[in-house]
Amino acid sequence: MLRGTVFLKNADRLDIRLVVAPGLRVESEPMRLRIIFGNMISNAIKYQNVYADSSFLEIKVSALNESHFEISFLDNGIGISEEAIGKIFSMFYRGTELSDGSGLGLYIVRQVVQQLQGEVRLKSQPGQGAKFTFVFPFFTAHPFEAEAPQNGAISPPKTYISQG
Repeated sequence: MLRGTVFLKNADRLDIRLVVAPGLRVESEPMRLRIIFGNMISNAIKYQNVYADSSFLEIKVSALNESHFEISFLDNGIGISEEAIGKIFSMFYRGTELSDGSGLGLYIVRQVVQQLQGEVRLKSQPGQGAKFTFVFPFFTAHPFEAEAPQNGAISPPKTYISQG
């Protein structure tokens, strides 16, 4: 997930921490998770506060309740204005003049989250960083389901997030 971000300007300044709740095991689709993680890490690098002594991104994976888990991305970057928060997931919206992107990253993230039957929460203030929280249902297979795909269908690969 970090491969595409190591060459971004100031990537070496960002301290990325991953915290997974003890005993938690989450199953999901790897390509969709890569899209979410890649965009969020890339944005944390691009929009870090370069004037701060240190920059961080803390990624937490935890159970919200018995039916849902959450993945949160908390940074101490430049933050997002209240006006921009309402538009930030819109196609082609660029929240700051610092943006050199197409305005598609967070739009795509929102689409992927919806495909995973999830929701997005965002808290931020300019100069105070941002916290994006993604809430997803736990995906569990019925214990009596056949392991092999039916009718020649190809099952999507799975990604497991668990405490190592």
